[in-house]
Amino acid sequence: MFNAGAVVGMSTNLFGIGIVDKVVPSFVWGLPDARMQTYRLDKAIEAAQRRLVKLTAEDKKIFAHVFSSTSLYRSQ
Repeated sequence: MFNAGAVVGMSTNLFGIGIVDKVVPSFVWGLPDARMQTYRLDKAIEAAQRRLVKLTAEDKKIFAHVFSSTSLYRSQ
């Protein structure tokens, strides 16, 4: 469940029961509690391509930039 004003990052997959934090960082997956894990960059790109999203080289650079610039938030 999401509270009003919740922010969910790019390439995030949440599942299960529970209330999600107000801010969920990019590239995490798992239950909405302390058990969320980092979603690997290569797997995120692969998942997008499986869904027939055509990613350009520039798109992949954006994915990589967001992944690296949000790493601090995932390690909390």
